Amino acid sequence: MTENHVAVKTGEVNRLHYLRSLAKTAHAFAAAKFGLDALEPFLTDLILNRSDDVSEYVGDDPFVAPIEDIDGHTLQIFLGEAMGGPEQGLLTVRFQLYPFLDSPAHLVVVGKALVDIGARLRGEV
Repeated sequence: MTENHVAVKTGEVNRLHYLRSLAKTAHAFAAAKFGLDALEPFLTDLILNRSDDVSEYVGDDPFVAPIEDIDGHTLQIFLGEAMGGPEQGLLTVRFQLYPFLDSPAHLVVVGKALVDIGARLRGEV
């Protein structure tokens, strides 16, 4: 017997709720990595549902990053600092859910660095 592809409708995904969950995840990751004292957070109102201006801080990453040896991992997440231009010094989280399925990657601007993030990323502080 040959199997055919079958589609199943599992429900609607609210884009605002999805992007808000990405913002929450990125904020939590940055806070866990460096502590809240290391940044001026931009996402608090969005996370607490006091703002719907999600497109100001959350978007898709148009670049394809190299996939590390993931062996079935469901998440790739990186924290960095924007370099150059008006975004200089802003903390950004890049993450991708289910990278082995070539799902879209997202960029989230988390906040403004209040400490030398480069030094922290290099382990100097």
